[in-house]
Amino acid sequence: MRLLTQRLYLLIKEVLSVPGISAIVFFSVLCSALVVGVFDIAGENVNRYIVGRFAGSVPPNTIKVSPPPRREMPFLQVETERRGIGEAAAARIVAMKGVASVEPVLPVEAPMQGGVDFFGFGYRIDLTALGVPASLVKDALKDGADRRRWNRAETGGLIPVVVPKSALQAYNEGMAGPNGLPRISERTAKGVSFRLFIGRSSLRSLNDQVEAAAVITGFTDRPGLLALLIPITIARDYNRRFRSGYRTEYLHLYVTVKDHRSLIRVRRAIAGMGLSAETGVELSENILRLQRSVSLSVAAMKTLIIILSAVAVAFSTVIATISRVEYYRIVRIVGGSKLFIGFTVLVKYGLIGAAGSLCAAALLERASETAAAYLSLPGLTQGIGVSEDLAAFLFRYGVLLPVLSAVPSLARLYTRGLGGD
Repeated sequence: MRLLTQRLYLLIKEVLSVPGISAIVFFSVLCSALVVGVFDIAGENVNRYIVGRFAGSVPPNTIKVSPPPRREMPFLQVETERRGIGEAAAARIVAMKGVASVEPVLPVEAPMQGGVDFFGFGYRIDLTALGVPASLVKDALKDGADRRRWNRAETGGLIPVVVPKSALQAYNEGMAGPNGLPRISERTAKGVSFRLFIGRSSLRSLNDQVEAAAVITGFTDRPGLLALLIPITIARDYNRRFRSGYRTEYLHLYVTVKDHRSLIRVRRAIAGMGLSAETGVELSENILRLQRSVSLSVAAMKTLIIILSAVAVAFSTVIATISRVEYYRIVRIVGGSKLFIGFTVLVKYGLIGAAGSLCAAALLERASETAAAYLSLPGLTQGIGVSEDLAAFLFRYGVLLPVLSAVPSLARLYTRGLGGD
C-alpha cells in the first residue's frame, strides 16, 4: 500500500512539474486540434454541398440503355436479327450496385392506327406506340386518378395514353395550318377520347384485329420518342396476342443511379454487356474530380498542421526532459524503474493532450453555433457542427499527439540521461 501511495505521489508530481512546458504542450494541442477541426468541418460541408446541392441537381443521373448498334455494310444497313434488350439483361442491370431504378420502354410489335371523329369527318392515321411504366411519364400523370387509371389499365378497357409534346407541336405546326384544321393546346386535348385499331395500318393488316377506346391523359417530354405512350402491361399483352412465341425485348432502359460515382461504374458495366449506354459521363467525372480535389486539399492542410504541432510538442518534451534529468536519477536511486519513469511522462502528456482536445471540441461547438446563427449559406451552414465522429477523432488526436511526440525525448533520456545508472 505504501509503495502504491509513493508511486501515485510521484505520478502527480510529474504531472504538475514544469508548468511552462506543460502550458506550451496544452496550447499546441488546443490550437492544432482547433485548426484540424475547422478544416474537417469545412471540407465535410463543402463535399456535402457538392453532393447534395450541386451534384444532385446537375443532370444526368440517368443512363439511356439501348441495344447494340446494327451491323452496317458499305451501302446498306442490314438488320440481321431482332435487336432488343432481353429480360435477363434487364435483371442484371437492376441488380447492379448503385442502380436506384430501371424504367423499360417496350415497343408494341403490331401495326396500329388511331381514329377520331372531327367536325363530322372521320380521320385515321398510322401510329406507333411504346409501353412504359407510370414512373417514366409521372410528369404527365399529375393527379391520383390518372396514375391509378394507368396502373390498373387492362386490355379490353379504356386505355390511357400520354402524347409526346413534340407530336402535338408537329401537328400544330405541320398539319393543322396546311389542312385548315384548328390548333390544339395541351389543356383542350387532355381528356379527348379516340379509337385505337391494333393489328391494322395503311401498309399491313393482321388477322384478329382489335379495336380499343383510348383517352389522352397528358403530355410529356420523356422518353423523347415520337410515339404514343401506353401502359407497359397493355403493350406486353398486345405483343403476346399478335406475335407467336413472343419474348420480351425492350427498346430502351432508362437506368437511374444513386449518384455520379455510381453513374460511371454502372455505365462501364452496361457497356461491358455489349449494350449502348448514353449519358453525360464527362460531367460526372468532373464533379468527382472536384470532390477529390477538395478532400485532398483538406487532407494536405490537416497533415501539415499535425506535422508542425508534432514538431513543436516534441521540442517542448525534449526540453522538459533534459531539465529534469537529475530528478529522474533521484527517482532511480530510490527504486523507480525506467519503465515507471516513462509511464509517468506519457501519462502526463496524455492528460495534457486530452484536456487540450476537449477544450478545442468545446470551442468548435460554440463557434459552429455562432456561425450557424449569423451566416446564411444554404447547404453549408446547416451542416456546421461537431459530430460524434469528429469529437472522437479530436480526442484521440489530442492524446496521441503529445504521447507519440514524447517518445524521442524518452529515448534520449534512456540512452543518455539514465544510460549509465
